[in-house]
Amino acid sequence: MRKTNTKEKIHKAFLGMLEEEKLSKISICELCEKAAINRTTFYNHYGSQHDVYNEIIHDFLQETSYKIIREMGEKADFTTSLTNVLHVLKKEREFIELLKRQGNEYLLKNFIEAIPQFDEMILSRLPDSMNEIQKKSLASFIQYGSAKVILDWVEDGCKISPEEETKVLLDIYGLVFRMKQH
Repeated sequence: MRKTNTKEKIHKAFLGMLEEEKLSKISICELCEKAAINRTTFYNHYGSQHDVYNEIIHDFLQETSYKIIREMGEKADFTTSLTNVLHVLKKEREFIELLKRQGNEYLLKNFIEAIPQFDEMILSRLPDSMNEIQKKSLASFIQYGSAKVILDWVEDGCKISPEEETKVLLDIYGLVFRMKQH
C-alpha cells in the first residue's frame, strides 16, 4: 500500500510538472520536492525521471488497451465497438495530448502494440480469398493507418464526434477494399 501511495504521489507531481515544462527540464530534486518525498525514496522506485514517464505511459496504455479490448470483445458489431473505442480515447484526449507534447515519437507504435487483439479482429474480417501474406499486410496497413488517423483526430481536439470519426474510418476501409477489387 505504501509503495503504491508513494508512486501515486510521484506520478501526480510529475504530471503536474509536465503541464508546465518539458521532460528534459524536470529535475529529480524538484520532483521530489513537489511529491513531498526525499531523493532516497524516489531512487528506491525509479532510476530517473524518464523511468517515471515510461511507467506512466505504460500504465496508461495498459489501462486504455484493457478498456478497448473489453469493448471490442463485448460487442459483436464492429461499428459500435469502434465508436465506443473512440469515446474512450476522446475521454483521455488531454492526457494523450500531454504525452504527445513531450515528443513521444513512439506513442503510435506503443498504442498499436498495446492492443494486439485489434490485429486479430481485422484478420478475422478479411475475405477468405486473400492469402495469408495479403491478409497480414492489409491488417497492418489498416491497423497502423487507423491508429494514425485516430491520433490525428485526438490531436486535432476531437472536433468531430466519435460517431463521425467512425464513419470517416469506415469510409477509408471501404475505399481500401474497393481499390483491392480493381
